Amino acid sequence: MLWVKDEKGTKAVPLLIELAKYGKQNCNIVIIEGILYSDLYIELFEVLKLEFNDIYAYYYDMPFEETLIRHQTKANHNEFGENEMKRWWREKDYIGIIPEKNITKELSLDEIVEMISSDVMSK
Repeated sequence: MLWVKDEKGTKAVPLLIELAKYGKQNCNIVIIEGILYSDLYIELFEVLKLEFNDIYAYYYDMPFEETLIRHQTKANHNEFGENEMKRWWREKDYIGIIPEKNITKELSLDEIVEMISSDVMSK
């Protein structure tokens, strides 16, 4: 979105905070989606925890090999490959301050959608 690097002090954090607050004021459901490293985005997670009553967080808990296989099915799979993905990979990078549900390779897309929809719509 900003084309900024994921590093300490990334400019993406204040923008995501503002987007979440805007969403809270103007929408029934706010979705923050992305690969958000727990240490770099901790400020965002802390604000979300304070601002929102109900938070549903999901973690793709898949082996690196499965991630590579799934990457090959994406339209942009030629833009980056295994070496870049190894540099970005963080095993079990849980948020810590917000409970997360694991999404494993055994779950189908339909099951994942049903789980998330059921969680969000149950309130």
